[in-house]
Amino acid sequence: MTTTCLTIALIITLATVANAQTPKPAITVTRGSGGSVRTPLDYNISVNKESSLNREWITIHDPSSPLALIDNVGVTTRYVRDQYRVTTGIQRN
Repeated sequence: MTTTCLTIALIITLATVANAQTPKPAITVTRGSGGSVRTPLDYNISVNKESSLNREWITIHDPSSPLALIDNVGVTTRYVRDQYRVTTGIQRN
């Protein structure tokens, strides 16, 4: 029984040391402009027409993720024939 407990303790210790020595991939964060918050409508009408605000896209790049985001990505709004549409955008560096 004592030998089994010591063996298990040794395995756990070695696994902990091995895991601590494995370098973790670095997570990076990129930021970029997503453009104006204004949304043009029909007949020269705009939502947020007088706004000076701009969207800021913040993208987290995690190398351990199964999905790799190459550039900054974000969401913008668009008005097309009586409908708002949300579209994605990519900012190329």
